[in-house]
Amino acid sequence: MLKSSLLPAIVAAAALATGCAGAAGTPPSATRGLIELPSRALAPRSARFRLLLPLQFNGSAFAEVPVACARVRRGSAPPYVPPVGGSLQLSGNVVLVPACLPAPPPAGVQVYVVAIAGGRRHRGAGSAPRPAFARAVPIAGPSSLTDDPWSFAPLLPAVSLRAGAPYRFFVGIAARAK
Repeated sequence: MLKSSLLPAIVAAAALATGCAGAAGTPPSATRGLIELPSRALAPRSARFRLLLPLQFNGSAFAEVPVACARVRRGSAPPYVPPVGGSLQLSGNVVLVPACLPAPPPAGVQVYVVAIAGGRRHRGAGSAPRPAFARAVPIAGPSSLTDDPWSFAPLLPAVSLRAGAPYRFFVGIAARAK
């Protein structure tokens, strides 16, 4: 019988041996991929988030989407449509350069990488830019809003994705309950 303290190292070694190191050979500690490694942080349930920064996800890595910060909406992030259903479990921290910060940035605020199901574009009424809010599920975080760079640890449980269904990803601030 193996000691339980060796299990995470064995799982990580198995992931490396099977080629699950992540995008372009990056090490698992810096990947933003889809392998199932344990995490101690637990994800809160779906909540309302202020959307700060749209992200593009290609099935293995996140990238920031260039957008006018005042115009961030649900449709600002390109949809990711998984070819097969399953769990989205991040293999390591998601590291991003801060962008679209509120001015002045409030102290003590935490940001998350969040997932939004659905593919409809949100069209805001009126011409005045307003912050976009959406019901979302956090998949990584938290990171302090004022950190540079942002480093988001994977959260458990993993998000279940349905094959053929669109998902959008953002950096978001959890909205306060009213």
